[in-house]
Amino acid sequence: MSKVKVPKKLYNERHHVHINPQQQALAHMASKNPKDFYSEWNSIITDKQLKELPCVAWTKHKTSSKNRYANVPCVDNELVSVRGSPFFNGNFIRGADGEKIFIAGQGPTTDSVEDFWNVIIQEGINVVVMLCNPVEESFDKLSGKTVLKEKSFIYWPTNSEFHFDGFQVEATNVKEQLLNKGRESVIVSKLRVIDSKKQKLIRTVFHVQHKSWKDLSIPESTQATMFIIKKFVKPEIEKNCPIFVHCSAGFVIFLVFDII
Repeated sequence: MSKVKVPKKLYNERHHVHINPQQQALAHMASKNPKDFYSEWNSIITDKQLKELPCVAWTKHKTSSKNRYANVPCVDNELVSVRGSPFFNGNFIRGADGEKIFIAGQGPTTDSVEDFWNVIIQEGINVVVMLCNPVEESFDKLSGKTVLKEKSFIYWPTNSEFHFDGFQVEATNVKEQLLNKGRESVIVSKLRVIDSKKQKLIRTVFHVQHKSWKDLSIPESTQATMFIIKKFVKPEIEKNCPIFVHCSAGFVIFLVFDII
């Protein structure tokens, strides 16, 4: 008797219903009150085990202008170091075999943008995933009003070339991918990093922005997220090339989606 190949999908064995684990996770998060996320985050950063992790460099520089938020720590043993800079808020996320899979970072500030691009060159990054918009509405506790706040410095060229530390970045191709019946948007920019003095191409980087994943919220569906993971993240992992991922403060949920 010949063997029947069973598709590698997750099923509910009792009812034979296909389960989308990412959609399940999203539905679970959507059922929560925003205050629950604040409570969870506060419990994480005040956790005794986390406090015992060595964060000496971050503690020393947490009020620096290179830090967007002073309550998002970096662990010393996975800290991303940048040549010529005293501190960069970024941690390596490694796979089961110790390989670098991600660099988790914050949205760059005006003072950390050169460090950011130096990390891209230094670590051989081909894909940058951005999970926020440069400016978003936020609730201001002092005024009690909703105001516009910067979530990330615009560190890539939009209309013209972007220059930093002897290099220039130019966009050669920008495309928008609409998903979830047009309600979610991913902007993919093909960027060329050029040595300004030698006018030599250093590397090509794809900047992938999930415009529908706003800070302190979750997207409506998993479609845009899974598009990014399948199209840009998985191929880089297969090539053993780390991916730089950031929102405004970090990217834990995106990492969970990639794992499940």
